[in-house]
Order: sequence, then structure tokens, then C-alpha cells
Amino acid sequence: MNRVDLVKYIGKDYDKYNCFDLIKDFYMDHYNISLSNYFEGGPVPERNKVASLILSNKGDFVEESIPVFGDIVVIRLYGIECHVGVVVNDGMFLHSTRGVGSNMEKLSKYKRMIAGYYRHRGNHG
Repeated sequence: MNRVDLVKYIGKDYDKYNCFDLIKDFYMDHYNISLSNYFEGGPVPERNKVASLILSNKGDFVEESIPVFGDIVVIRLYGIECHVGVVVNDGMFLHSTRGVGSNMEKLSKYKRMIAGYYRHRGNHG
């Protein structure tokens, strides 16, 4: 499968397309991998519950030191691992945030908040 058109993930309202929704769509579109159904298209749980969801799904992923296209970046906000995005290219990642929605930004902007990069066990061999 060729790399998907990234534009389709950008510009969606966070309340209807949160960070997990974006990653789920990306993984299904690009790798035909179905990630767990957390909390689609509804109110996003509080940070502590999101952190628990991230932790509970880490078994499907292996931590990586150098991210590549498709790796998940876990971001720590207020000391809690509660936000995720997907690495796409040249130091950029896709994610969805309150007030902005789904967008692409430089990883360097979040450098101090990055908790780790993770590659799905079924991805990249």
C-alpha cells in the first residue's frame, strides 16, 4: 500500500475527531491494522483515563529511539502521558488537539513533552 494522502486527516474538529480517532484511521488506512476502539466521536475522558488507555495499549507497540513514518509519539501534558500523534515525515507529526483540531506540526515544538516513540508490532516488519 502506498502512503496515504495526509491531507484527509487535517482540519477536523477535535470534539468529533480526537487524537485516538486520528491514529485509528491512519493505522487502518495505511497498515490495515485495527487498533482498539477507545472513545470514538464523543467526549474525551479526563487526562488520567486517557493515560490509562495509552498504557493499556502499549503491549501492541515496541518503544523506538528513532521514529519513522507511522510510529506513534506519546506526549506528556501536565506530567501525564495523555496525548498521541503519528510521525509522518521530516520531523513532522499528525495529531488532534482541543481548539485547533487535527493538524500537522513539527515534533521539535513538543520535544520537551515527548514521552516516547512506539512502533506497532505488526508494522515495519
